[in-house]
Amino acid sequence: MEKDNKENGRAAESLTRVFSATDNQGGDMRRPARDARLRNVPPRKDEPDYLKVILLVLVVLTAAAIITLLAVHAFYRPAVDTGTPFDTGGSITTEVPPATDPVNTGNVTDEPVVTDPPSVPGVTYTRNKDSINFLVLGMDKMSASTDVVMVVNFNTATNNMSIVQIPRDTYIECSDGKTGRVNAIYAHFVNLSPDSMTAKEQRRYAMEKTVESIEQGLCIQIDYYALIFLDAFKETVDAMGGVEIEIPFDMYYVDDTPGQELYIDLKAGKQVLNGDKAEQFIRFRSGYLLADISRMDAQKMFISAMLKQLKSSLSVTTAVNIAKSVLDNLTTDISIADAQYYVTKLFNVDLSKMTMVTMAGDGCRTGTSGAWMYVISRSAALDTVNTYLNVYNEDITEEIFDSAKRLTNTDDDAMMAIYNSDMSSKPVSGENAGDIYIPH
Repeated sequence: MEKDNKENGRAAESLTRVFSATDNQGGDMRRPARDARLRNVPPRKDEPDYLKVILLVLVVLTAAAIITLLAVHAFYRPAVDTGTPFDTGGSITTEVPPATDPVNTGNVTDEPVVTDPPSVPGVTYTRNKDSINFLVLGMDKMSASTDVVMVVNFNTATNNMSIVQIPRDTYIECSDGKTGRVNAIYAHFVNLSPDSMTAKEQRRYAMEKTVESIEQGLCIQIDYYALIFLDAFKETVDAMGGVEIEIPFDMYYVDDTPGQELYIDLKAGKQVLNGDKAEQFIRFRSGYLLADISRMDAQKMFISAMLKQLKSSLSVTTAVNIAKSVLDNLTTDISIADAQYYVTKLFNVDLSKMTMVTMAGDGCRTGTSGAWMYVISRSAALDTVNTYLNVYNEDITEEIFDSAKRLTNTDDDAMMAIYNSDMSSKPVSGENAGDIYIPH
């Protein structure tokens, strides 16, 4: 009996403590006590921790994605066109002089005897897939002319880069038979583009036709094209913090012609050019003795200085700013994947191996109108193409190169004299471009 009383007393004391705690906290203490007991119970071994499983899956998937991207980048190689966009030979026809009539000996027939022309075997060209040609056109938004015309060759195996400049006044026959200056091809095909096209579609159409015309005229393969407005050039120079270059002499020129407004005022000496002054430098030509040829020499000097600075001081911020300025002012057919591939390879280029050359030729007044044209020397052009722009393992032959005479007017004696003259191009390397002498 005494034992029962003690047990009852302890139970009452426990209840008193419980109710006392409840009164002090204004709530039911039984629930926290139960939660405490639950917290002290270890999880069962057969119950999975779902959060850890999800995190593990995400980590595995992320790692797999990174590995896949790295593998794709390591083994990715842009596809190239293995065809030839120009005539590579075939049978030819020759004029046969009037022949003697076999029936009436001594009499001359009105029609020549029909004979099979001699067969000229075509040349089979195999593509060097490491050698790529980019056509780069630069134009001012105020003008429809592409006053910068360059073909850039990049060999990813040898890390060699060549830039071939085509003078803007170069005579050429378009792919549709229209003749004129090379800097007018783009505008010509923009005007011929269907009205149903958007402005962007018209630019692409005109660029594709321009590519065809230059491919056929120079017997080269062009893999990619880029049409860049001068705004991109100026913004790129500004994003780099300017480009240091030696101005050879004072440059001053003013053109108030509506639509062609140009103001140039540069002092001689070494200085850092911002985007606006850099544009003045590459567009100046009125004070040169050799006009457009000297202007392209000045462009060589600037391109060399710009690439050296870009390679030595490129940062993530600079790269982003340049990419934005270029993309906002660019029409191109290169894919993002291909662009990434070539940009990565570009960092391996040795500037001492970079070569810049201008198509050799001379200017003359042409036809009855007396229009000024720059005519390319055929022999010099063939040598330049095979040395710097040929993406095949075989040389472009004498018989194949410009067989249709797209680079001259055969009825113009002055043009033919230059076209058939023996000239040679004068290459400049990236290291000595700053030593170019520009007569003025």
